[in-house]
Amino acid sequence: MFSRGMMIVWMSIAMAVAAAGVNGQSMAMSVYSPRDAFSPEFSRTEILILARLLNLGEPEREALNALHEGYVGALTARSDAIGDDLQDRIERSQALGDPDIAQPSDEETKKWEAEAGRLKQTFLDDLKSMMTKEQTDRWPLAEREMRRFKRIGAGRMYGEAVDLVRVVEESFLETWTKPEAAEILSNYAAQMDGALKRRDATSTPEIREEFEKLAIHDKQAAESLYRSSVSARTAVRDLNTRVTEQLVGVMGEAEGMKLRRMVFDKSFPNLVRESRSEKFIRAVALLETLSTEQAADVKQIVEQYDQRRWVLLNEMATVQRERQTNRLPAQLDPKNSKATVATTTDGQQIQFWSSANMKAAPDDPMTRLNERRFELDRDTRKRLEPILNESQRTSVRQPMSEHLYFFFDEGELGL
Repeated sequence: MFSRGMMIVWMSIAMAVAAAGVNGQSMAMSVYSPRDAFSPEFSRTEILILARLLNLGEPEREALNALHEGYVGALTARSDAIGDDLQDRIERSQALGDPDIAQPSDEETKKWEAEAGRLKQTFLDDLKSMMTKEQTDRWPLAEREMRRFKRIGAGRMYGEAVDLVRVVEESFLETWTKPEAAEILSNYAAQMDGALKRRDATSTPEIREEFEKLAIHDKQAAESLYRSSVSARTAVRDLNTRVTEQLVGVMGEAEGMKLRRMVFDKSFPNLVRESRSEKFIRAVALLETLSTEQAADVKQIVEQYDQRRWVLLNEMATVQRERQTNRLPAQLDPKNSKATVATTTDGQQIQFWSSANMKAAPDDPMTRLNERRFELDRDTRKRLEPILNESQRTSVRQPMSEHLYFFFDEGELGL
């Protein structure tokens, strides 16, 4: 539920205009990419998940892999052919100064999307044709998996877009050999399918359009729509949280903690993004030129850093989860939002973020947590620097930052 009408971010400008003068002016515009239509709908990992679910034997898996490679190859070939034609249009557009030449018509893009859809259907038909009666009977389960592959990524809450089956398939294959874990994942797939259907039903295009109208004329009714969507999204998020802990309980301490941290990283990419100091810390930990004494000191400092960092990240995550559950979007509660909301002359609501509203409030709990995170990174870096010799410090020195990047953690999801 994230339709914000027209979203404008003043900090990031899509059109780059060069300085006027001898060099004149230039403007960059995005153009259609055929990869949008012809990107494979199924990844290699997803194919492996389907093979496991359908109980395919080794020869059948090899046939499926060949079928998938052919599907990807056909998509790539068409994407490249259309791309070559579009590149000629782009060059002509630039030569004549006419942007319209570079953009394909709606009829063309719909035709390409339909062609990509036919390639996908051919792949699925060929897959079903090679299955046994027992495997065909399991096909509804494969369709359930494909729905999750396609829809779970639409999650906007922290942790809502994580697919635990995919995580296990990619990083914890041994987990499938544990009957209890396999049963947990089977139940997860069934429960997640229902949760995603309920979530998607609360944020259809029609509901989003209705929300935009109500946000102007009937905020109470708009809030009701918003709360309904948040509740459905929370159910998906909490299912991921709950099942992660169930898996941790049967995987053993080391693997379980690894899973917990991996799911956390996928759930909170904004929190685990490395600062310049953390990149330095990680580089020092990987140095191969450390003496035995240096290595022991570095190991101790980095372990202490990781322990404190993990505790701090969880405190920050708790605050962010609470905000997403309780905060209203800017259209409904502009006073508690950093976004500025305005209504255009034709009655459309727009909102944008400005550097004037960027500074965090002193009493915001995230302000102190972010400060503690900065201090932890900085102080750990300063503890490590004296341990290294000049050559080592030079080898791990990080590039200077040339840009400021700010993350707006509003907590609100929009509709």
